[in-house]
Amino acid sequence: MIHRIFSSLPTFKTLSLHAGLNVLLSDKTERSTQKQTRNSAGKSSVVEIVHFLLGAQAPPDSIFRNDALRDHEFGMDVDVGELLISVTRSGRAPNLVRVLYLAGDRSAWPEAFFSAATEVQLSITEWRELLGRVVFRIPSAREGEPENYRPTFRALFPYFARRASSEAFHLPIQQGKDQQPWDQQVMISYLLGLDWRLVGQSQRLRDRVKSLDALKKAAGKELSSVIGRAADLLAQVTNLENQTAERRQSVDAFRVLPTFHEYSERAEEITRSLHQLRVQHQADSRQIETLRHALKTEAAPALPDVARLYDEAGLTLPKRVLRRFPDVEAFHASVIANRRSYLQSELLEAESRLRRYEAEMERLDRQRADTFRVLKNGGALEDLLAMQADLASKEAAVGQLKSRYETAKNLEATQKEIKAERAMLALQLQRATEEHEVAQKRAISVISRIFSELYGYAGALVINPTEKGLEISVRLDGDRGKGIKQMSIFAFDVMLSVICAERSLGPSFVIHDSHLFDGVDDRQVATALMVGRRELAAAKCQYFVLLNSDELPEPEDQPDDFDIAGCILDVRLTDASESGGLFGIRFN
Repeated sequence: MIHRIFSSLPTFKTLSLHAGLNVLLSDKTERSTQKQTRNSAGKSSVVEIVHFLLGAQAPPDSIFRNDALRDHEFGMDVDVGELLISVTRSGRAPNLVRVLYLAGDRSAWPEAFFSAATEVQLSITEWRELLGRVVFRIPSAREGEPENYRPTFRALFPYFARRASSEAFHLPIQQGKDQQPWDQQVMISYLLGLDWRLVGQSQRLRDRVKSLDALKKAAGKELSSVIGRAADLLAQVTNLENQTAERRQSVDAFRVLPTFHEYSERAEEITRSLHQLRVQHQADSRQIETLRHALKTEAAPALPDVARLYDEAGLTLPKRVLRRFPDVEAFHASVIANRRSYLQSELLEAESRLRRYEAEMERLDRQRADTFRVLKNGGALEDLLAMQADLASKEAAVGQLKSRYETAKNLEATQKEIKAERAMLALQLQRATEEHEVAQKRAISVISRIFSELYGYAGALVINPTEKGLEISVRLDGDRGKGIKQMSIFAFDVMLSVICAERSLGPSFVIHDSHLFDGVDDRQVATALMVGRRELAAAKCQYFVLLNSDELPEPEDQPDDFDIAGCILDVRLTDASESGGLFGIRFN
């Protein structure tokens, strides 16, 4: 319970509290308007001070860093884990708290926490972790368990002291407007004794699905059509890797020749010479055939043939002419002999040239082959650079293709895994919910009892396992009149405190601001105060209520066995004067 709330600010009105119900009243004058500063009375600031001292953030716009307050400490004497301690914090050093041991059993706290001294200074992070361990017995993360989606002190505590500044009065399961559904599920599951780890796993699975959906949306179309199928990409990767390996071998074997162009020109020159020799070879080959044919057919006509020719022409040659035929015949034989000798000489010369051509062509062929061999094994520097650029391009393409392949493979595997994991988690969550049926029934019984006293008929706490985790809601049958939403929050908060007290969890106090009772009639407010006092007292919890005086139930609206006057604190706030508020000063 809270024993005292105080400050080093001289004008601050110290609040001394007792066990059971404590009511802090604030009088609102007729001149009070919405335009007045929020700290005109400071009633809601009590909740802010408690949160500030128990590790809440203190951003630059926090009231505790206001010029009028930042140099002053605020403090609270409070029971925490069987210890009575005093905790103080200031806006000038918002990242530090001082914790002073006052009394009580230290065994519930970490070993030797106050062994060396009765006062310690902690960072806000250390203080939150300590409060989580001591107040809510939050277990350490298991090996390999992610830190996300776990209960934390700062997410659990607001259910016991809702803040108007966080807009915490809209839904029973929501302690702030920015609280995510998964956070609501994890925190409430933890407080009720349900399997909060499965709820966290469900959210991690939803995050994976969300990431995939975001990736698909970023692609602008179906992701599979952008990345491709894993099986198709594997074939492409293999083929391109083979091409890259071949190109790499060529680059590794390549030798740069300083005289590469000379070798290239020499090869071209040899090729031209070979071409010319082949032309000449063909020409001489045709000439040799002609000469050989001429040698076979070259002969002088016989003399009787000439005489017979003249006879056939009808002429008679004189005997004198006939006597000269042998001379002519001898002459012709001499001519033919000379011609054959000439042809034979030409043939021999042509055949000799042919053999020279063939020998030269054979020599040039060998020389060209040697030159080509050199060119094949080496080349110019620019050729090597071109080959290296091509290799780099292929390697980059392989890398990109492999990345697409891995993405496609992981995507296909992830989609299958998510589908299977979603079904498995839904089944596990269903079974876990059934296994924790006793805890659920206890919470349902408490909240139903509270609703019955408030409205005469039972309400219900509904816990439904789904693929989205645990759907938790508070339902009330019958008339849904004015103030029903606020009373649902009231019943839920009291129920949580009762259940947590039975499990030895929680801060052992509940704070309700007047915002909770907006729109609730006086009779229901009186009943709520009575029920809250009774239920929380049975759970050994303190009930601290902040009310505007015009919200205080009239005597005729109060239950006969309930004297609210004895629960009102001696300090009374008012906005009638500059000094009437909690801080005793006005500031913007």
